[in-house]
Amino acid sequence: MKYNMLVMVLVLIMLGCSGSKTGRDASSPPEKMELGWIQRSEIMKPAYPTFAENYDTVHISNDFVDMIKVL
Repeated sequence: MKYNMLVMVLVLIMLGCSGSKTGRDASSPPEKMELGWIQRSEIMKPAYPTFAENYDTVHISNDFVDMIKVL
């Protein structure tokens, strides 16, 4: 009985780890990655579709804004 439960747990763990980690489908090309300081106009270009899609939908809490103002 314990052996069956162990096998089930291991199978569930393996299934959970087998998913895509990128959040995009494997046939789409990867997005470019910029390093360092860049202008927002650079990442609003078509080369960065994820940023452009999510830019207007992200809501940042005032608590977080206050916290990073201190930095």
